[in-house]
Amino acid sequence: MKKSCLFLMAVMALTSITSCCNDSEDFQKPSDEIRLTSEIAPTRVVSPDYQSTRIVEGQQVGVTITGAKSGHRNVAWYVGEGGVLSNTGEPVYWAKGDVTITAYHPYNQTWSGTSHRFTVSTDQSSEKNYRNSDLLWATATSSVTDGAVPLVFSHRLAKINVTLRSEDIEELSGATISICGTGTATTFNPEDGTLSGAASNVAEIKAAVTTATAYTASAIVVPQTVASGTKFIKVELDGRNFYYTLSASKELKAGYSHNYTLTVSEEKKCIYLGHEDITDWKDDNNSGYAQEEVITVPNNELWYTTSDERAVTLCNRNNKYGNEATDNVYENGKGVITFSGGDLMSIGDAAFNGCGTLTSVMLPDCITHIESSAFYSCTALTSINIPNNVTIIDAAFINCSALTKISIPGKVTGIADCAFLNCTSLKEVHVKAVNPPTIYNDTFENCSGDLTVYVPAASIDAYRAADNWKELNLVGE
Repeated sequence: MKKSCLFLMAVMALTSITSCCNDSEDFQKPSDEIRLTSEIAPTRVVSPDYQSTRIVEGQQVGVTITGAKSGHRNVAWYVGEGGVLSNTGEPVYWAKGDVTITAYHPYNQTWSGTSHRFTVSTDQSSEKNYRNSDLLWATATSSVTDGAVPLVFSHRLAKINVTLRSEDIEELSGATISICGTGTATTFNPEDGTLSGAASNVAEIKAAVTTATAYTASAIVVPQTVASGTKFIKVELDGRNFYYTLSASKELKAGYSHNYTLTVSEEKKCIYLGHEDITDWKDDNNSGYAQEEVITVPNNELWYTTSDERAVTLCNRNNKYGNEATDNVYENGKGVITFSGGDLMSIGDAAFNGCGTLTSVMLPDCITHIESSAFYSCTALTSINIPNNVTIIDAAFINCSALTKISIPGKVTGIADCAFLNCTSLKEVHVKAVNPPTIYNDTFENCSGDLTVYVPAASIDAYRAADNWKELNLVGE
């Protein structure tokens, strides 16, 4: 009896051990590995078709699997033919409960947490840079299955499509199209696919371009709201720059493609919006129409007298020129001027005196002097660059009451008295010169009470000892 019991117990123990081994084998054999496939949520293809329905073969996605028999966090999986994914790490096996799978593209081996900076490329003219700017994310929950678990990726950022047309220019293939005025970075959580706003690092993004029945360009941008008045789309054509400026704030929504049809006119010297809608990645159609938003100098020409370089005037199509011709630039209430450069050396006395609708000026590097009253009482002026070659600034910005910020380049040696008199909104002046330029006690007279002057950190002691600078609120940078 005792022998029988002992034998029975031994058999049961052996059976139990064998069963455990078989259980282990059942969950460890290759056919029980978790397998994955990938695709991108259906889209309406708009050129360039770099990554429309599937992630490009040979790319890597980062995969995290929770609830499996072993840990599997931020492991690279290769994209193969037909979207099949291949694990590059240790095999991962099904457990008896549900597993949750998250994945993202492009893969970053350092992303092991929940908060990571993602930046789109500022040159998306190459397929690689465009593709790697297209942040994708997918998730799936599944129990044990014999088949592969499908991961359907969605676009987490926004897309800008620009179709360029012309009424009177036959050849547009030489155009370069850029997206302007957007922050290029965001914070991404690969565990739940969420974004945390756009960083303030604004930069131009050169778009990817194809030439078909229409000239089309596309760029991936970070979701954000772009303010009214922003130069949003830039078209470089035959050495000239045309801008489409937003007439109202624009929300660039995640997962949506924002489509613009722009017309460039040789005769009108402008670019205007013919149609705008939101389609493509997600369908949320709306349309609109805007009149021309960008004004360049008529005929893109600047005139000055060789006998007196201070006299800078504009010329309109009828060759009527003189200071009064500046009014022709603003006849539609617009206020953006982009100078083409050429032999221009200075902006002369009272060149834009009293141009009350002038809001923005872009000056070329060939400018070396900005003369007295050049922008006197330009009360709507909010944006102007002072070129790097400027050495002298005279009393150029008196009564520019909308100006809030300005940068003084490093070659400037002197700023005249009253240069910024009554610039009542001016709160920031950034001075790049290592040696303090000569200024006067009324150079910044009656500016904002919060005026702060930022100077090179290594030179702040020199500024604090210099006449008239030491009276200002100085900060090193």
